[in-house]
Amino acid sequence: MQLQDFLPGAKNLLLTDMDGVGAWLVPVLTLGSAAYVYDGLFLGLTAGRLLRNAMVGCLAIAFLPLAWYAARIGNNHLLWSAMALFMAARVVIRRLAEP
Repeated sequence: MQLQDFLPGAKNLLLTDMDGVGAWLVPVLTLGSAAYVYDGLFLGLTAGRLLRNAMVGCLAIAFLPLAWYAARIGNNHLLWSAMALFMAARVVIRRLAEP
């Protein structure tokens, strides 16, 4: 069983929606990996409070406003940029707080 057996035309729909999204993989994955390295560093230092506060701050300031706007106007690229900005904000905040 394949996807098109359940949803006729799903393959074309998925491929159409994937146009141009591949360009966002590099910045999101690169920034995300750096953010997760810092997560591990601060978890090892038992700085859970700093991790929580940084995550909530990045979510409220960097991700949610841009993601809400992207969903409101229906722009997939803007949603990906919100995710990249979220990861970048996590890296910057954790880099500044590094001991």
